[in-house]
Amino acid sequence: MSEFEIRILNLDGSPSIRTTLRLFSTQSAVASALRLARGRPFEVWQEDRCVYTSLANIPPDPPPVRDAA
Repeated sequence: MSEFEIRILNLDGSPSIRTTLRLFSTQSAVASALRLARGRPFEVWQEDRCVYTSLANIPPDPPPVRDAA
């Protein structure tokens, strides 16, 4: 078993909630994080490295709307 830290993030990317779980795989850690996050952005860390981030799956903000020239 490995120890994973799940970080549920605020909209600005700062951690809101942190929890540590002992699980068998990274895949089970990500599945647990998905359930805990309930649609909010999150990261899964193992030791000192991020093994998954949901932020990579969020499309960038659209460019600002400007008046026609």
